Amino acid sequence: MKKRIKVGLLLVTVILFVLVGCGNKSINDAQDVVDAIVADYDRSDGNQDYTKDDFSFKVYYSEMQDTYVTHAFVPYISDHVSNRGERDYLERIYFYRKVMDELDWTSSISQLPSVLTDGRYEEIYRSGKFDE
Repeated sequence: MKKRIKVGLLLVTVILFVLVGCGNKSINDAQDVVDAIVADYDRSDGNQDYTKDDFSFKVYYSEMQDTYVTHAFVPYISDHVSNRGERDYLERIYFYRKVMDELDWTSSISQLPSVLTDGRYEEIYRSGKFDE
């Protein structure tokens, strides 16, 4: 009888371990996406030295498509006469495929709800304005 209980507990432990290990993408994968966006944005704007704290991110992952979608607020320095030199934010959607290290973006935020629904994306990370 004791042997059956031990085997049963061992089986339950193994099942729990497997289920926990097969969960959503880890925070490390989300960090890779965030780092890729910051590095890409830093390259495109050589005048500034940005860190991830300058941005706001909401990262989604689709296991079906193996793609990350990120809703982001990216910083920029205004050239407009009324607020020249002040920092403001642009809203963008980034698409990232980690396997191919491919990053694309669009400023068409209206596409986000349909993209998330069609690809069955789940939120895996948020920071900055999205954390409030």
